[in-house]
Amino acid sequence: MSSDILALIDGRDKAKASVAAYEKRIMAIICDAVRDIIPDLEGWLGTPDNPNKMIFLSEQFGHCYERMPKEKNENWENLHSLIEEIFPELRYQLDDNDIYLSPEEQIKIIKRLKKLRGEEK
Repeated sequence: MSSDILALIDGRDKAKASVAAYEKRIMAIICDAVRDIIPDLEGWLGTPDNPNKMIFLSEQFGHCYERMPKEKNENWENLHSLIEEIFPELRYQLDDNDIYLSPEEQIKIIKRLKKLRGEEK
């Protein structure tokens, strides 16, 4: 009986490692696709609460409230919301360090993400 549980634990650990490898590759592809818009964008995997949460970080664009107009413009969206819009399969698996983007930046990023998805040439 103990070998059954040990085999299950081993299988779970291997599955987690496989998921992490896929998530790291997903983040790398997204970062590469928008690097000229957000030059210092990086993907980071995990938080203490969720080791498989994909987090996008940017020193230049993160916590960018100073980039936003004084009156909060409702047309500014954060990066992870744009990614989830194009890739709903990733909903609730993403976050960012408050990377808010102007409407012009959003258009560019959405176009790149749609191209990754195969919706635009």
